[in-house]
Amino acid sequence: LFKELVLTPGAHVRMEFRYRHRDGSWRWLECFATNLLEEPAVRAIVANYRDVTDRKEAENTLRASEELNRRIIEALPGGLVRVALDGSIVHANAEAQRLLGLSCEELRQVRVADFENRTLREDGSPCPVEEYPVSKCLKTLQTQPPTTIGVRRPANQILWAIFTASPLLDPETRRATR
Repeated sequence: LFKELVLTPGAHVRMEFRYRHRDGSWRWLECFATNLLEEPAVRAIVANYRDVTDRKEAENTLRASEELNRRIIEALPGGLVRVALDGSIVHANAEAQRLLGLSCEELRQVRVADFENRTLREDGSPCPVEEYPVSKCLKTLQTQPPTTIGVRRPANQILWAIFTASPLLDPETRRATR
């Protein structure tokens, strides 16, 4: 494995590779190699190996789950917007972008508070930011019930929609995630 690898004195290298275990299964190994000698003429390498098969399988499972979640979010028939704790918009699915009349890039440049002059209560009066379900959720970290709000789109059309908000909490700490 290392006959083609030349390490200069003190150099470190890390690599991963698959091999067939004696039981016939495929395993992943991680190798850390270091040339500990200081004379370039002597080519000696100390290598440490560890089995990382479980980690690689967990990473692949996580990647597949993330891809499934991404596809589900994009396929939702309703708008979904992810908002950071500071009120900035992190992501909006395609339906949210269509409904709000703004691209994801445009939405990333605004905060929830920037919609204040563009929102209406059901009676037609202005809807203050403090009444938005997302604002209440950010303040209390509690799921907020559905609320009907009118949003003035860029072409001055009013879109009426039902908004709700739920916090993303870390399953272990129960604290809000970014």
